[in-house]
This record gives sequence, C-alpha cells and structure tokens, in this order.
Amino acid sequence: IWAAVRPASESSSGVVSLPASGSFSTSPPADMTRVAVMVHTGPFDDIDQTYGALGTIVADRGIGAPGAIRENYLADDRAEVCWPVVADSATRSS
Repeated sequence: IWAAVRPASESSSGVVSLPASGSFSTSPPADMTRVAVMVHTGPFDDIDQTYGALGTIVADRGIGAPGAIRENYLADDRAEVCWPVVADSATRSS
C-alpha cells in the first residue's frame, strides 16, 4: 500500500530529502489527496529550487497526479511544497 510521502531529513541546502525507496505509511483516508512533500527552508525567493527538486523526484518515479501543487507556510522562512501523486510500482502492494 502506498501513502503520502513525508520528509525524511533536511539537507544543508534547506531542502528535505525523500527516501530512495518505499518506506511509506499505510493509505490515508479516501478523502485525502496523496502528496509528496518537500520542506523549503530559507528565502521564499528560492522556493523554485524546492519545486524543481520535488518535481524531479515525482517525474523520475512517474507518480505525478492531477491537481494543484500547494504550499503550506510553516514559519517566516519555512514552507512545505505538496505535489499530488499516485502510487508508484515500487511501493504498491500486489
């Protein structure tokens, strides 16, 4: 079962790294959107770098889903970028 991807650890660039393979939780409730999440820390003028890094991971795994990419602002210099995703073949149960 595949579920929402959460940040694994922060890097010095202010971008959070996602796990390389399927260490994910169980499925969220049906009314929730599955998202890959990357946390941006630093000036919001640089948030495009976080979008690019997360978008690359989503594209490489082929898990992009329709829907709006959202930002959740956590502090004056910290935000989550949330990209809609579907389960990928590496994390789906058979």
